[in-house]
Amino acid sequence: MNAATTESRFATLTFEREVAVPVSTLWQAWIAPAARAVWSPPAPGVTVEYSQADSRIGGIERSICRVDGYPDVHVEGRWLEVQPGRISVNSEVVSSEGATESAALVTAEFSEAASGSRIAVTVQLTSLAQDMVGGYQHGFNGGLDNLVSVAERSMVISRE
Repeated sequence: MNAATTESRFATLTFEREVAVPVSTLWQAWIAPAARAVWSPPAPGVTVEYSQADSRIGGIERSICRVDGYPDVHVEGRWLEVQPGRISVNSEVVSSEGATESAALVTAEFSEAASGSRIAVTVQLTSLAQDMVGGYQHGFNGGLDNLVSVAERSMVISRE
């Protein structure tokens, strides 16, 4: 499911997925830098390289998204809130060719579901250079579909 409400260059996008894994496994697939590098490319032919990935509160994440024939897209994010298995909030600034294209606040909520677990992501987007809604919808839908696949193939071992 996804929805968008748009006023000129501002949009609120929502995305939801149910995953046949425990919340703890879905959380680790969402937050762990190594897992993020696997699931974040939204489509074949897209690569995402992380130069910095610190998923603690205040941590910075920097990546470059590459697609043949298009300028590189740079993403810089900061983790604002991290409550394991419950919620994460991060900011995201997207730029290309030296120009800032968008800024967003990304909130992910985790809960139990009949199938195992559920993730609900809300993106509050400001398009600065062009209309970025379509790109965000494509990117988050593809990435979350990949997240489901990665989480369902993952195993989390925890010590109590």
